[in-house]
Amino acid sequence: MRRVKYHIAMLFVSVSFYLVACVTTGLRFHSTNPREPHWTGAQLLLIGWMGIAFGQLAWCANPIAFLSWAFLILKLRQPAFGMGIAAMVLSLNTLTLYFWYPSGDTADFRFEGLGPGFYAWFISILAACVGAYALPRSSQGKQC
Repeated sequence: MRRVKYHIAMLFVSVSFYLVACVTTGLRFHSTNPREPHWTGAQLLLIGWMGIAFGQLAWCANPIAFLSWAFLILKLRQPAFGMGIAAMVLSLNTLTLYFWYPSGDTADFRFEGLGPGFYAWFISILAACVGAYALPRSSQGKQC
Protein backbone atom coordinates (compact mmCIF):
# COMPACT_ATOMS: atom_id res chain seq x y z
CA MET A 1 0.00 0.00 0.00
CA ARG A 2 1.35 3.39 -0.97
CA ARG A 3 1.83 6.00 1.73
CA VAL A 4 -0.08 9.28 1.25
CA LYS A 5 2.18 12.32 1.22
CA TYR A 6 1.48 14.70 4.06
CA HIS A 7 1.46 17.82 1.87
CA ILE A 8 -1.13 16.25 -0.45
CA ALA A 9 -3.30 15.33 2.54
CA MET A 10 -3.11 18.92 3.80
CA LEU A 11 -3.94 20.18 0.30
CA PHE A 12 -7.04 17.96 0.37
CA VAL A 13 -7.97 19.35 3.80
CA SER A 14 -7.41 22.90 2.54
CA VAL A 15 -9.55 22.47 -0.58
CA SER A 16 -12.26 20.70 1.45
CA PHE A 17 -12.49 23.55 3.96
CA TYR A 18 -12.50 26.05 1.09
CA LEU A 19 -15.49 24.29 -0.49
CA VAL A 20 -17.28 24.25 2.87
CA ALA A 21 -16.58 27.98 3.16
CA CYS A 22 -18.18 28.55 -0.24
CA VAL A 23 -21.50 26.97 0.73
CA THR A 24 -21.83 28.30 4.26
CA THR A 25 -22.49 31.77 5.64
CA GLY A 26 -19.41 33.96 5.46
CA LEU A 27 -20.80 37.26 6.74
CA ARG A 28 -23.99 37.92 8.67
CA PHE A 29 -25.94 41.15 8.30
CA HIS A 30 -29.07 42.62 9.76
CA SER A 31 -31.20 43.92 6.95
CA THR A 32 -34.70 45.27 6.55
CA ASN A 33 -34.92 42.83 3.63
CA PRO A 34 -35.38 39.40 5.29
CA ARG A 35 -34.25 37.61 2.10
CA GLU A 36 -30.64 38.76 2.54
CA PRO A 37 -29.59 38.24 6.16
CA HIS A 38 -26.25 36.74 5.18
CA TRP A 39 -23.80 36.22 2.34
CA THR A 40 -22.36 32.83 1.54
CA GLY A 41 -18.72 32.31 0.73
CA ALA A 42 -19.57 31.79 -2.95
CA GLN A 43 -21.37 35.15 -3.05
CA LEU A 44 -18.40 36.81 -1.39
CA LEU A 45 -16.03 35.14 -3.85
CA LEU A 46 -18.03 36.57 -6.77
CA ILE A 47 -18.48 40.13 -5.48
CA GLY A 48 -15.66 40.52 -2.99
CA TRP A 49 -13.26 42.02 -5.52
CA MET A 50 -15.37 45.19 -5.44
CA GLY A 51 -14.38 45.72 -1.82
CA ILE A 52 -10.87 46.61 -2.94
CA ALA A 53 -12.17 50.06 -3.89
CA PHE A 54 -13.20 50.57 -0.25
CA GLY A 55 -10.04 49.24 1.36
CA GLN A 56 -11.41 45.75 2.02
CA LEU A 57 -8.48 43.65 0.77
CA ALA A 58 -9.47 40.27 2.20
CA TRP A 59 -10.76 39.01 -1.15
CA CYS A 60 -7.19 39.24 -2.50
CA ALA A 61 -6.32 36.31 -0.25
CA ASN A 62 -8.20 33.98 -2.62
CA PRO A 63 -5.92 34.15 -5.69
CA ILE A 64 -2.90 34.11 -3.40
CA ALA A 65 -4.23 30.98 -1.68
CA PHE A 66 -4.74 29.39 -5.11
CA LEU A 67 -1.08 30.15 -5.90
CA SER A 68 -0.13 28.55 -2.60
CA TRP A 69 -2.02 25.41 -3.64
CA ALA A 70 -0.24 25.36 -7.00
CA PHE A 71 3.17 25.69 -5.34
CA LEU A 72 2.18 22.98 -2.88
CA ILE A 73 1.34 20.62 -5.73
CA LEU A 74 4.70 21.45 -7.33
CA LYS A 75 6.38 20.82 -3.97
CA LEU A 76 7.90 24.28 -3.87
CA ARG A 77 8.14 24.80 -0.12
CA GLN A 78 9.18 28.44 0.24
CA PRO A 79 6.79 29.96 -2.33
CA ALA A 80 3.89 27.85 -1.06
CA PHE A 81 4.54 28.83 2.54
CA GLY A 82 5.11 32.49 1.67
CA MET A 83 1.91 32.71 -0.37
CA GLY A 84 0.01 30.97 2.41
CA ILE A 85 1.24 33.44 5.02
CA ALA A 86 0.41 36.37 2.72
CA ALA A 87 -3.10 34.97 2.20
CA MET A 88 -3.58 34.56 5.96
CA VAL A 89 -2.53 38.15 6.61
CA LEU A 90 -4.84 39.47 3.90
CA SER A 91 -7.75 37.36 5.13
CA LEU A 92 -7.47 39.01 8.54
CA ASN A 93 -8.46 42.27 6.83
CA THR A 94 -12.01 40.92 7.14
CA LEU A 95 -11.88 41.81 10.82
CA THR A 96 -11.89 45.51 9.91
CA LEU A 97 -15.59 45.10 9.11
CA TYR A 98 -16.21 45.31 12.85
CA PHE A 99 -14.82 48.86 12.81
CA TRP A 100 -16.14 50.01 9.44
CA TYR A 101 -19.70 48.85 9.95
CA PRO A 102 -20.48 49.02 13.66
CA SER A 103 -23.69 47.27 14.59
CA GLY A 104 -25.75 50.34 15.37
CA ASP A 105 -29.52 50.28 15.66
CA THR A 106 -30.10 53.06 13.13
CA ALA A 107 -28.78 51.35 10.01
CA ASP A 108 -31.11 49.50 7.64
CA PHE A 109 -28.26 47.20 6.60
CA ARG A 110 -25.61 46.54 9.21
CA PHE A 111 -22.84 44.06 9.82
CA GLU A 112 -23.71 41.52 12.49
CA GLY A 113 -20.67 39.26 12.50
CA LEU A 114 -18.68 36.50 10.87
CA GLY A 115 -20.30 33.25 9.89
CA PRO A 116 -18.85 29.74 9.96
CA GLY A 117 -17.76 30.16 6.34
CA PHE A 118 -15.18 32.75 7.34
CA TYR A 119 -13.62 30.37 9.84
CA ALA A 120 -13.64 27.51 7.31
CA TRP A 121 -11.96 29.84 4.80
CA PHE A 122 -9.29 30.80 7.31
CA ILE A 123 -8.69 27.16 8.29
CA SER A 124 -8.37 26.36 4.58
CA ILE A 125 -5.56 28.89 4.21
CA LEU A 126 -3.95 27.71 7.44
CA ALA A 127 -4.01 24.10 6.22
CA ALA A 128 -2.18 25.13 3.04
CA CYS A 129 0.49 26.79 5.18
CA VAL A 130 0.87 23.69 7.34
CA GLY A 131 1.13 21.52 4.23
CA ALA A 132 3.83 23.78 2.79
CA TYR A 133 5.74 23.83 6.07
CA ALA A 134 5.62 20.03 6.18
CA LEU A 135 7.50 19.73 2.90
CA PRO A 136 11.16 18.80 3.34
CA ARG A 137 13.52 21.78 3.27
CA SER A 138 15.38 20.31 0.32
CA SER A 139 12.15 19.80 -1.63
CA GLN A 140 12.31 22.18 -4.57
CA GLY A 141 10.13 20.62 -7.23
CA LYS A 142 11.54 17.09 -7.02
CA GLN A 143 9.35 14.18 -8.08
CA CYS A 144 7.60 12.03 -5.47
